[in-house]
Amino acid sequence: FRITAEARALVVTPLPDGAAFPLVLRPTRFLDRSARATRVEAIAADGKPVRAVDFESDADSVRFTVSRADFAYRIAWE
Repeated sequence: FRITAEARALVVTPLPDGAAFPLVLRPTRFLDRSARATRVEAIAADGKPVRAVDFESDADSVRFTVSRADFAYRIAWE
């Protein structure tokens, strides 16, 4: 998968046609600070939100299941 940074968010784009899998991201590996996820949403290929995604988060990680049906995910941080 690919991870790109936006202002106050990360976008995770899985490989096309991949299987569903559980994903655990550690914000300190991608941001210059620790952060807690406040929202995870599935996004379409045009960048528009499709739906909210159930997730778990603490200061060290965010966890959710990547679905084969979703193009990408936007993870908003506080």
